[in-house]
Amino acid sequence: MPQQNYETVLAAVNQDASPLMELHKQESWEAVFQLCHNKRLVLLGQSSTGSQEFCELRSAITQQLIKNQGFNALVLEGDWPDIYQLNLYIQGHLPQDSLPQILKQFKKFPAWLTCNTVMYDFLIWLRAYNDAKPRGQSKIGCYALDLFNLQASVEKVIQYLEEHDAAAALEARHRYACFECARHDGRHSQTSEHYAFPFTYTQEVTELLLKLEIEAFNKVLNNSKTRADKFFYNLQYERFLKSGPSYYQALFNGAFSSWNVRDYHMAATVTALKLHLQKRLKKRPKIIVWAHNSHVGDARATEMAAYGELNFGQLLKEQHGQEVLSIGFSTYSGQITAAGAWGAEPEKKHLSLALAGSFEALFHQARWPLFLLPLSSTRFGELNPLSEPRLQRAIGVIYSQEDERHNHYYYSRLAQQFNAIVHVDKTHALMPYDMDFAPNKKFKKTAQKANSAQVTELY
Repeated sequence: MPQQNYETVLAAVNQDASPLMELHKQESWEAVFQLCHNKRLVLLGQSSTGSQEFCELRSAITQQLIKNQGFNALVLEGDWPDIYQLNLYIQGHLPQDSLPQILKQFKKFPAWLTCNTVMYDFLIWLRAYNDAKPRGQSKIGCYALDLFNLQASVEKVIQYLEEHDAAAALEARHRYACFECARHDGRHSQTSEHYAFPFTYTQEVTELLLKLEIEAFNKVLNNSKTRADKFFYNLQYERFLKSGPSYYQALFNGAFSSWNVRDYHMAATVTALKLHLQKRLKKRPKIIVWAHNSHVGDARATEMAAYGELNFGQLLKEQHGQEVLSIGFSTYSGQITAAGAWGAEPEKKHLSLALAGSFEALFHQARWPLFLLPLSSTRFGELNPLSEPRLQRAIGVIYSQEDERHNHYYYSRLAQQFNAIVHVDKTHALMPYDMDFAPNKKFKKTAQKANSAQVTELY
């Protein structure tokens, strides 16, 4: 972009952006409230799954929407059996002091996505909010976005392959590293057969995984303490029985061929939940969804579309139109919590400065280090430069600075991808907790060793 145009865009960003520096002040939330007014589905993203500030902001925005705009359900990017226990907890069906024990089930990789300091405090807040509701009034629910127990399934596949085919196990670890967000590189132009696992155990492993899924669903159904939701869980179970085999077949034929199957399920889950809550509450529900940017943004505005990929943000906008609002998150620098490989221990990793020419680099020049920017502004005129393709960062549970451009960036047209963006110029690593809810000593030791000369303070 020519320097003159760049400066014009930057000036417009500075004028349209709303600072979010003082979250305890009500006026800081006015821009968020205006965006979410009359919306029924608010999708909150994140450009990395291990950033403390992203989690804090999603928690704060969700609390404000629940208190001030009547949102009554939260959907997390997680698996049904585990998230169901969180739902029982916040609705008061489990003891108030049981949260540490509940979170023990999130010990499998990547445990820190749910078992972290921010989520712990947020769940305590949700429980207190529900407990304060008058008797007979409906309570906030917490549901899972993924129909499949994806993380556990991946672990089982790798474990099985390690016993039968070491080379295939290594390939599986490499490929599953990108499940948390879309990743595009030159290899995508090759055929799905190129990515098919070099082993002949597909049917056997599929049957094993289906059995594990059925057992997990039955455990939920048999122990359901919320009669109103039990019928909905049964419907989800039936959906799984119909589509589970095709999902796992896609999984074995390549991570990217299964992306669409998974996001179709995510969209169908949100739509089914919306209908279920409408019948139960006898009014149209208002739902908040937490997931990665690459899921909640509109895939049609990214290079994902060129590879035949879609996402549930796109599907929900196609199905529900103006009822949907998607907010992406971005950062320029700082640290994140991530693993170096699938199944490895989490580390506090130094985040490379955003690449020149990226949206993150543009926002780094803005006036505010923490701001909300609506993307439908008419200030830019008909030719919105934020609609021009630029690099955008996307980091899942794996982070590697090696070949970062191909591993962690893709092109997008931001103004069509999201309705708004929250930019945090510098982030800190998300802090995981151990099961006694003292800071995880192993994490702290690893972080100190890896980043002794790189740790910086926020702003």
